[in-house]
Amino acid sequence: MKQLGCDVVGVAFDGEAAVTAHEFGLDVGLWSLYERGFARATFDAVMMGHVIEHLPGPKTTLRECLSTLKPGGQLPMLTSNADPGGQRHFGREWVASTRRITSTSSRRQA
Repeated sequence: MKQLGCDVVGVAFDGEAAVTAHEFGLDVGLWSLYERGFARATFDAVMMGHVIEHLPGPKTTLRECLSTLKPGGQLPMLTSNADPGGQRHFGREWVASTRRITSTSSRRQA
């Protein structure tokens, strides 16, 4: 997204993921979506890549993501596992062991 001219801001739950993002020149902080406290109607797009299946409260997260979108904004998501058996097996450790980034972006103004 950054290469396409977007301002990119991300949140990470894992320090290693945040460090890797910084190595690619991305503005990613080690905090949750809620801790970051993005203002309402801030972003043109909120992208989630292989994140939703690892969240303990996906509906709450989706509501928060949708609230940060501008009218007409997009929420593309990728998931490879709609029924995460790992979460049932590992419980709370399933979320803690994942290294995922939720990225938010806003198109730069010309």
